[in-house]
Amino acid sequence: MPTDPGDVDFNTPKQRQQIHEEWLKSEQGQKLQKEMERGEFLGGIGRVAAWVVIGLIVLVISAAVLKWAVEELTK
Repeated sequence: MPTDPGDVDFNTPKQRQQIHEEWLKSEQGQKLQKEMERGEFLGGIGRVAAWVVIGLIVLVISAAVLKWAVEELTK
């Protein structure tokens, strides 16, 4: 939602930081932090799995090319 150009924020940056820190200490803030950490963990596992799959594909293709090259050289 766009903000109204006439809106005024009466909180100083220090006050906004304090409000944010208090919210993070609240139950909702703790839940959000746990969900974010869990999402980051699952994302990391997904990235590792993707790299393993890519590595295996490259390994299989490389082995096939190497086998073909050896067969061609032995002819």
